[in-house]
Amino acid sequence: MAIDYSNLPIPDKDIKRDSSDDTIKFFDAYNKKQLQFKASEGDAVIAFFQSRGMESNAAKSTALIFLKQCKLDGVNPLQLIDQLKSITDDVKLTDTLGKILNINRIPTSGLGVVLEETEENTAKRNIIA
Repeated sequence: MAIDYSNLPIPDKDIKRDSSDDTIKFFDAYNKKQLQFKASEGDAVIAFFQSRGMESNAAKSTALIFLKQCKLDGVNPLQLIDQLKSITDDVKLTDTLGKILNINRIPTSGLGVVLEETEENTAKRNIIA
């Protein structure tokens, strides 16, 4: 049976419940770093993404991933938001955010912008059959 990879949450009806759930949750979280964010940073990041045209839920999800990556990399999210505000080209901003969001995604579900290939091959020629 093939393993299905997805970034979507598991529906509650598909989760089997038993008496060992608490033990499993404890050991799954054991030795993992808990991340805590300041409310002001979270609100500022969400407001930034909403000002760029994202819906509320999309802005919150993107902000969570953005804050998580900032925390793991040791970067101040407000300074990074200030740098992102200076990007006026929407394509560059989308590409930058796509790279940030792809860091923790499985490779088959990557986000990004397709760049056209600009190959200069002097050996190209027309072949007529």
